[in-house]
Amino acid sequence: MTKVDYAALRRNLDPEGAYERNIDLPQQCRDAWQAVQAFTLPDEYREIDQVIVAGMGGSAIAADFLQALCYRESKTPVTVVRGYALPEWAGPRTLVIACSHSGNTEETLADFDQARKRGCKIVAVTTGGRVKQLALEKHLPLLTYDFYPEPRSAFGHGFVRLLAIARAAGFLEVDAARVEAAIAEIDAMRPSLEETAAEQHNPAKALAERLHDRLAYVIGGEFLAPVARRWKTQINENADSWAIWEDLPELHHNTVVGLGLPVDVAQKIHAVILSHAGLSERLRLRGQITTELFDRWHISYEVLDVGGPEPMAAMLRGVYLGSMVSFYLAMLNGVHPSEIDNINYLKDRLSG
Repeated sequence: MTKVDYAALRRNLDPEGAYERNIDLPQQCRDAWQAVQAFTLPDEYREIDQVIVAGMGGSAIAADFLQALCYRESKTPVTVVRGYALPEWAGPRTLVIACSHSGNTEETLADFDQARKRGCKIVAVTTGGRVKQLALEKHLPLLTYDFYPEPRSAFGHGFVRLLAIARAAGFLEVDAARVEAAIAEIDAMRPSLEETAAEQHNPAKALAERLHDRLAYVIGGEFLAPVARRWKTQINENADSWAIWEDLPELHHNTVVGLGLPVDVAQKIHAVILSHAGLSERLRLRGQITTELFDRWHISYEVLDVGGPEPMAAMLRGVYLGSMVSFYLAMLNGVHPSEIDNINYLKDRLSG
């Protein structure tokens, strides 16, 4: 393995401190957990039939993790809305959680307005902006946090606050010992992911080097599907690179037919198949069959066991590793991990 001077790269490419924000995820989760211990909701917020989490981008990704946990452990359905419109069934027995890091996300504000008009129960999660202002004006439950860099770096703040809302509304049992154990799991990972850890002992650096100049294709099923999605978006935004994520077993019903073409694209792929002992037996078998198909078509891949004793811990471990992979990949790509020029262009065009 060629030794890369990541410290020198970071001095040149990361003046905004994206490294610190990514490597500090365990402390961010711990701080968030301490901040929400006293959070409660009015009694009527327990009188719900379904939950909607409305958000976009880095403000929405934590909702996918809540949805995955509730799918396994709750009788209350959770829907993630990325867009301008709530589903038609949203009404007075719907809890709408409006998540906007800035508080000014136009899609989330549109959802917030519809939720008010339909009599939904609303909780806001934000750093400020119009969402905070509306929540205060309407005397609605509000969870804020102080964190003003890019939304994607606030994953811990968002996810832990969603857990607090789920606990307060009673639609998911949130055991404190389990949350603290999950945070301890990622805290234990930190030394091996830090910049000072040599490539041969740092799984994030090693994987970033395998992904360099490749098309990252991240696969996850069941509770690891949102982890695969998070890897994709982190590689997009931090490393300024194409990446694809896909849900297993869905890819067995379409993608596998098109593995070989175009040949030049297939040869540039490196697939990462996320695995964990807690996945269903059939899904783990499908993961094995996927590797056989990749071998048949000479597609580069690896199977990555994210580790952890149970799903919540496994998801957080996967998020942490993926974020650090995306950071080191940004260094290898020679890009600034905090810059979002294309998103800024979009915002300028939309505001014109």
